[in-house]
Amino acid sequence: MRTRKGTTFSKTEIEELKEKSIRGPFLVELGNDKVHWYFPASADALQMSATEIHSLAPVEFGNGSSDMGNGLKLIGTKKNINEKPMKDAPLYWDWELVQAWLMNPDGKLDMSKAIRGPESETRTHVSIDKDSQTALSGALFQTSGFEFIKKNGKLSDATQFALAIETDEELNDSVDTLGGERRVVYWQNSTAPLPVCDEKIKTQIKNDKHCRLMLVTPAYFENGYIPKHLEETYNLEIVAVALPRYQTISGWDYEKGAPKPTRRLVPAGAVYFIEFKDAGKIDKFISDKWLHSVCEENSQDYRDGFGIVLLGTWNDVPRKFGGA
Repeated sequence: MRTRKGTTFSKTEIEELKEKSIRGPFLVELGNDKVHWYFPASADALQMSATEIHSLAPVEFGNGSSDMGNGLKLIGTKKNINEKPMKDAPLYWDWELVQAWLMNPDGKLDMSKAIRGPESETRTHVSIDKDSQTALSGALFQTSGFEFIKKNGKLSDATQFALAIETDEELNDSVDTLGGERRVVYWQNSTAPLPVCDEKIKTQIKNDKHCRLMLVTPAYFENGYIPKHLEETYNLEIVAVALPRYQTISGWDYEKGAPKPTRRLVPAGAVYFIEFKDAGKIDKFISDKWLHSVCEENSQDYRDGFGIVLLGTWNDVPRKFGGA
């Protein structure tokens, strides 16, 4: 891995860096030489308590209405729910729980395998006068980040988390800095494979000719929150979307030496309900998109790890409200 002591890049280096691809980042728990995968909670899951959870799916109403006026169907639960959803519901689910949800969202789930994830941590600092080595008056500032160690009683029993990526760049086990704020990180190579799509999920998707597509990293699409290029490339239709509030992103542009424009992203956890018009393209779709990006191919977002997805089952049996 190439490391740098400075903060500038030549034009050639910038072009080389922009061609590098990554998948991720994904949250992992470390321990006993194993990697335990976690993914963002699915937006089509309505969690009411530590044990009660309801799936969301397209619905039809007794008055004949079923869409939002833009061609997309409304989504809802199987029955009316009067209570409010769980406060501070887990933000991340472990891979076994995610896999069970992708296969059958109405099945029995072990929600003990869901966590809040790294906790936000804010620290207050002072600037130091280099001559007197005392604090400068009024020079207070704060930094914020995530705590990746969960203390379970004794420090020796602490749970350690990390962010995992797959990349075509050669990385060595080493301490380095990351991002515009040059946060200190430690790179460590791993042989742990990414989760694969269960054959049962593949078979069910092909039999139903429908599926759910869940973002596990935020995505950017040219047409707002609808990936029109997917519909055209694979001859499919997006029927409905479980869409949380958008996320914003910016950053520092080393090429222009200025902040990047702020963009709105479809957040991780968003779920798309998909109908395949051409069954012959389902195998290729699954192969192409499982834990790969659904952003425009050959775009910078595609190479930078935005829009990574998982796939789950959906049988398109309409849920009816208000009779009929």
